[in-house]
Amino acid sequence: DVIEQICPEATIQISQDYRKELKCDIYTTSMFSVSDSYKKYVMKSLEQYNKGIFLCCAVGNDSDEKQTYLSTLNWWTSIGACYYYKSGTVKRTEYSSITPELDYMSITNMQTKYGLFTGTSCATPVFASMLVLVQEFFKDKCGRKLTNAELLDFINDNTVDIGDNGKDDQTGNGLFILPPPDTINVKRYIKMDKIIELNIGSNKATIDGKEITLDTEPIIVNARTLVPIRFIAEALGCEVFWDNGKIIIQS
Repeated sequence: DVIEQICPEATIQISQDYRKELKCDIYTTSMFSVSDSYKKYVMKSLEQYNKGIFLCCAVGNDSDEKQTYLSTLNWWTSIGACYYYKSGTVKRTEYSSITPELDYMSITNMQTKYGLFTGTSCATPVFASMLVLVQEFFKDKCGRKLTNAELLDFINDNTVDIGDNGKDDQTGNGLFILPPPDTINVKRYIKMDKIIELNIGSNKATIDGKEITLDTEPIIVNARTLVPIRFIAEALGCEVFWDNGKIIIQS
């Protein structure tokens, strides 16, 4: 219900088979068991992470006594819980586990159709749902989603410290907050291809907005558009040369 509230268009899979192959972008779990099948699940999760699935787990609700085992594994991102007050202040819940393994904080106490959902088990799907929105944003803007490493860069850039300066055991790196979409510098996370603009009959072109003067302009001949191939190839980082009457373009 939490996921459906935050990203209603997401496709949600629910699985209790720890060894099942996952087909998703973001995975969220609480997972407090340490059974034999759980150990197999842990190794399977590393395989899933290496395939590009971002893994989120609840850090646990035991204050400073212990944390979930998953949070001790570096391929899992562990999430603690904090309250958001009407005044706009944010404060760690009194039960969210205190541990060096804690990575980020997220909001808990979500009202659902089943009642009030609390704990780090609520904060984690909130965090995961926000990542779904991030991935959909980059897919729309850039044609692909962020890798796990790129997604971590995005999270770190948009995390607000709510505890001691820097990472601490009570609040991790801080609270992850989604920025306004129009403030996101997509080139910071995904290297965009160059944008080359030419106009028929004009010797002016632009590369990523920078104006260039051409020695010949694009023209239309018999309903076909002809463009200066050397200019385009070199703008894309290629070398152009002649070889016995052939034009060779080498990347």
